[in-house]
Amino acid sequence: MVPLLASRSAWSSLASVWEVSSAHPLRVPCSWAETDSADRSNIAPLIAEQYKETKLFIKTIPKTGERVIVDPSQTLTRIFLYFYFMINVGALIGSIAMVYAEKYVGFWLSFLLPTIMFCFCPIVLFLCRNKYDVTPPTGSVLVKALKLWRLALRGRWSWNPVKL
Repeated sequence: MVPLLASRSAWSSLASVWEVSSAHPLRVPCSWAETDSADRSNIAPLIAEQYKETKLFIKTIPKTGERVIVDPSQTLTRIFLYFYFMINVGALIGSIAMVYAEKYVGFWLSFLLPTIMFCFCPIVLFLCRNKYDVTPPTGSVLVKALKLWRLALRGRWSWNPVKL
C-alpha cells in the first residue's frame, strides 16, 4: 500500500498551498466554498423563474393520447430534484477525479481544475443573460415578515409571561 502523500514533493506542494493562504487562514478552501454557495444560491431562484406556469392544466401525451394533469408545484419539485442530483453527481465525480489528479499529477492540477470550472460559470451566466426570464426584485421581505409577526402576535403577547 502506497500512501497518498508519500513523496516529498507532494508534502512540499501541500505546504506551499497553505503558506500562500497563511496571511488569511483557510482562505483558499473558503474562496471555493464561497463561490460554490454563491452560485448555487443564485442559480436556484433563476431556475425557478424560468418555469412560468402557475395553474394546473391538462396535457395530452401525443404517443398514447393519454390526458394528464400537470401540476406546476410538482414540476418545480422535479426540476429541483434534477438540479440537486446533478450537483451531487458533480461533487462525486469531482472528488474522485481530484484524488487521482493529486496522486498522479500533483496538487496544482487539483486546485486548477475546480478553479477553472468555477470561473466558467459566471461567464456562461453573463453570455446567456438575454435568454433568461428575470423578474425584477421587489425589495426586502424582512419588512413584510415583521408586519406579519406583529399581526400574528397582536393581542396574544405580553411582557408578563403569566398573562399568556
